[in-house]
Amino acid sequence: SPDGRHLAFLSKRDGDKATELYVLPLDGGEPERLTDMPTSVANPRWFPDGKKIAFLASVIAGAEPPEETKKALEKREKAKVKARVTENRLYRYWDHWLTDEEFTHLFVVDVATKKVTDLTPSSRRIFGLDEGGSFDIAPDGRSLVFAANSTPEPYKTLNWDLYLVPAAGGDAKNLTPSREADDNNPVFSPDGRTIAFGTQLKADGWPDYTRLALLDVASGKVTLLTDGWESSAGGWAFTKDGKALVFTAETRARTNLYSVVAAGGMREIWKGGSASGPVVTPGGDVVFQQSDLNHPPELASVKLDGTGFRLLTSVNDALVATWDLGTVKDMTFKGAGDDDVQMFVVYPPGFDAAKKYPLVHLVHGGPIGTFGDAFS
Repeated sequence: SPDGRHLAFLSKRDGDKATELYVLPLDGGEPERLTDMPTSVANPRWFPDGKKIAFLASVIAGAEPPEETKKALEKREKAKVKARVTENRLYRYWDHWLTDEEFTHLFVVDVATKKVTDLTPSSRRIFGLDEGGSFDIAPDGRSLVFAANSTPEPYKTLNWDLYLVPAAGGDAKNLTPSREADDNNPVFSPDGRTIAFGTQLKADGWPDYTRLALLDVASGKVTLLTDGWESSAGGWAFTKDGKALVFTAETRARTNLYSVVAAGGMREIWKGGSASGPVVTPGGDVVFQQSDLNHPPELASVKLDGTGFRLLTSVNDALVATWDLGTVKDMTFKGAGDDDVQMFVVYPPGFDAAKKYPLVHLVHGGPIGTFGDAFS
């Protein structure tokens, strides 16, 4: 919580039919369940005043109040017919069906009273094809921004836009209606006047680069910060003064840390293996998780100017010391069209150059994924 006195977490405990939201007092005591939702709660986020928590959960269209969704789910379980029928082009995503008329909604729960309010009633928007979705709360707590698909059924095309909804409830306003490709993962600036988000330029298609962009909330003007840079931005976070953003991006199969200012100008502040989840401290340090092919994830920090890197944890040092791992080399070979292709070669432990060894060749699928310099 903002005052540091409570911890909100998700858990499916005894008697829970779905994953619920709990709050634990950090000075001692038992956790208290805040929600009684028929479907799993996801992505909880505290309001700035600590009095409410926003979260995502699914409801069934036509039975939207949680208690009605619960009845509909029970009826579905008892039904003997299990065939699935849909008129939509979008009917399945990897390992789960999208034919059950379940739609993600944005909820708010009052911590004191446990009253749950649906901020997006009657919405049939898709928040994410995977479970959950992305949203953020304005620093003044008066509004929330979320990303959702804006195209109607039967989903001939897909297009994620950003929506602004009052925290007290009301109509959700599309902030990026003129952008034909996906906009996602919105984050408010500390003063609430700007929203950082990821945007693509290729409509209804993959692959494309994710550009880091800024949206002026008052005017609707969008500024691209990383346009023309052939790497996809991810995991962005504002500095505490709001003048810069820290983000991750993959370059040559390593996920590095970068900073960029609104006026333009990008700086690499850390590179090595793989960085994720950067958070900027009030003092200006960037705390993140880092790993590489030979080292499991640990927490580290670095200053915004790229100096002062240090590991903050050593959870796995004793275990890693017992391993005998091979040397990793970053190499390049010529591929189709005489293009350079980058690869990692992981040598066997105790490698002897005078001997011959079998070669295991791992090739990732598609133009988006890589086998990067990260622990597995």
